[in-house]
Amino acid sequence: MNYEAQLIRAVAFDLDGTVTNSLGSCVIALQEALAATGVDAPPREVLYPTIGLPLMTSVPYLLAELGVVDVDVHDVIAAYETCYPRVSREYTVVVSNVEVVLRVLNQSCPLAIVTSKATDTAMDVLEHSNLGSFFSVVVGSDRARALKPDPAPLLEACRLLGVAPESTAMVGDASVDMAMARAAGAFAIGVDWGAASVTELMKAGASKVVSDPLTLCEIPRLFC
Repeated sequence: MNYEAQLIRAVAFDLDGTVTNSLGSCVIALQEALAATGVDAPPREVLYPTIGLPLMTSVPYLLAELGVVDVDVHDVIAAYETCYPRVSREYTVVVSNVEVVLRVLNQSCPLAIVTSKATDTAMDVLEHSNLGSFFSVVVGSDRARALKPDPAPLLEACRLLGVAPESTAMVGDASVDMAMARAAGAFAIGVDWGAASVTELMKAGASKVVSDPLTLCEIPRLFC
């Protein structure tokens, strides 16, 4: 595919680490969820590599790494989703200048959130961050047949927006975001202020990686 010849008609954003700085919220909520299910929560540095992955991917991996075999993965996830809204309201902040970007882009094309969070949780984050009005569609882990890096979440967002994936840009901070975008046939734009390094994002398929959020205002022109 000639990515450079396409016209951007919609932009999808990951949430955690891309639109919001939620690393602390995710770690604290995961520690609380583990404790609530009887697991001794490990130090933060042990949890950092799992942040940004779907919970159905990260929690089984984490329990295995901790040698825990008698705790139900679904119980940990349920505990996480119960405490996350409270924790998020206290610790999550919007990435600097991202609101400016959303305001500019929203004038020319529809925007979507494609996240590994449950949809209701993501919408709660957007509401208390005062960002909800910018997004026409929110696709969480419960609204697609498979999880990132499978293309299903982004394809569902494109379907709801009525836009072809080939005319959509996916913005994210994690390798799974880039892999999902490429698998869907969309543009993959990485941001370097979140989970993955520039090298990791490029290796996963990013067409471009940006360091300044305001550069995202130029998305409709980046691929002209």
